[in-house]
Amino acid sequence: MEEKKRYDLINFLIKKYNLKSYCEIGTQSRAQNFDKIECAKKYCVDIDPKSNADFIGSSDDFFKQLNRNYDLYFIDASHIAEDVKRDFENCVRHSNNNTFIVLHDCNPLKEEHTIVPRPTERGHWQGSVYKFIIEELHLYYKKYKTVDIDCGCGVWNNSGEDILKDGNYPINNWDSFNANRKELLNLISWEKFVNA
Repeated sequence: MEEKKRYDLINFLIKKYNLKSYCEIGTQSRAQNFDKIECAKKYCVDIDPKSNADFIGSSDDFFKQLNRNYDLYFIDASHIAEDVKRDFENCVRHSNNNTFIVLHDCNPLKEEHTIVPRPTERGHWQGSVYKFIIEELHLYYKKYKTVDIDCGCGVWNNSGEDILKDGNYPINNWDSFNANRKELLNLISWEKFVNA
């Protein structure tokens, strides 16, 4: 079977839930993901002018001037947990009743891909996105899932999920995370996700 990518997941959600608007936070190159998204209204944000994004600037600056909500946000800008959390919270503030938020790079396969700050300019790097997932999203939201494709694509939806108040997931080191990643990330296969 062909390996699924983030745009496959995003397009699946758009089609299944009849979503009309899409916003990409962190574009880098429009051809990489943005141009593959099939949605009536699309908008992209990146700090690098070479990205040819619709909004050139930081995601913080983008959200300060945003005066509308989107049906689906894709977060793939800074890969540092604190920044991802801020982007996520900004997306939640600019959400409709059934908005989806998809996060990229939630399931790093190697410890060297998680070093912050980024040690090299090129190559695989998921940063500390997974720490935001296990310390915030999975702990508090029952419906949060990490789909096991394309370095892990997290999916959250604001359709009234229950808040989890129990559970504590202390992760002291990479080995601890690696041994418990399925539970910690609420990891689900593509097949199970699309058939749920």
